[in-house]
Amino acid sequence: MELGLPEFFKFDKYHYGPYSWDLTETIEDLIATGYIKEEKEHCGDFVTYVYKLSDFAQSEIKLPSEYIPGDKIETLKKTF
Repeated sequence: MELGLPEFFKFDKYHYGPYSWDLTETIEDLIATGYIKEEKEHCGDFVTYVYKLSDFAQSEIKLPSEYIPGDKIETLKKTF
């Protein structure tokens, strides 16, 4: 909890580091319902998956401020 945010998913040790089966299932559901779009980026011999909110999600969803306090949002904006 680097930013002191609530933890919604449990992570376990896996092949390449921490992994959450619940997070994977949630992301797959959000892709299927059109809230998230998945893009593949080819990096040499590897494929990297990039997930972004869809235009639909950005226009429909407002993130409740009780989940992420303003100072944490500013920290996240600087990070990304």
